[in-house]
Amino acid sequence: MIGHSAQSGMLYLCQDDVVAYPLPIDYLRFHSFVSFKIEAAEQGVEYDDDQELDDIISSFEPAMRERASEFLESVGEYKLALRSSVEPERHFELHLKLGNVKDCLRILHELQAQQSDKSRDDVLRSKWKRLGTHCLDTNDYNTAVECLMNCGDYSSCMLIYITSGNRDGIAKIAEIATKEGVANIAFTCHYILNNIPECIDLLHRTGRHSEACIMARTYKPSALQASYEKWNNAYNPNLPALEETTVDQDALEIEKLLSERLATGFPQAKEYPKLKEAVYVNLLRSETPIDRSAIASDWSAGINL
Repeated sequence: MIGHSAQSGMLYLCQDDVVAYPLPIDYLRFHSFVSFKIEAAEQGVEYDDDQELDDIISSFEPAMRERASEFLESVGEYKLALRSSVEPERHFELHLKLGNVKDCLRILHELQAQQSDKSRDDVLRSKWKRLGTHCLDTNDYNTAVECLMNCGDYSSCMLIYITSGNRDGIAKIAEIATKEGVANIAFTCHYILNNIPECIDLLHRTGRHSEACIMARTYKPSALQASYEKWNNAYNPNLPALEETTVDQDALEIEKLLSERLATGFPQAKEYPKLKEAVYVNLLRSETPIDRSAIASDWSAGINL
């Protein structure tokens, strides 16, 4: 090292040739000021003269301000680093470390509104994801859902709504996932909401005709014939022909009774011990006609407990 020129603000080094690096005297003052502040804090002495530090930083060029911000961050002075930086993305990182969720949201919405380079979509989604994870860690579930929705993490949103029993939220995820073509999430949401017709229709629209028929046969026998016809129309003619399907009349009767039963609503979970005998009904009992009271009456009575 040859030396530093305070007049030119350059640091001169020599190896094979003389090389000069910009190092303003104010940046050296800045380092000295921060070091003194840290030493004072370690000794339990309050040294609060941030105005002087602001005056020093304000004299820096933008690149030097970011360099100063990085240094402040490295020593744990996040608030001072925030005041030094002028880059929105860096502001986000520092606000996240400080736990300033509202400021992080504001910055991300601004970045999203200004986004024109599609190649940076993944970068923005990553920031939404990190903020959402932070909100989950701090039990801020509403904000977490907003962030996870913006980064397209519908599965995490679905789990939050399921565990909190939010039917409207699950329905919202089902609608969005259907529009976005995320069929597995949409199917799971509809299944949890007992929207069996939607599940069957979704399976057909995604070309899973055999699964749609199995679901119709299991949960909605009245839809089996229509489901079978869709499968048959899309079936590969080079394969062995499908056998004709038949709908069991008892199954249709059971479906009707269960629909009436579900229409009364569900009892609260705390009522389960009193209603478990009504829940576990052998629907395929041999006697005819089917005992309607075993399927409908007990459950309906439980609603009024």
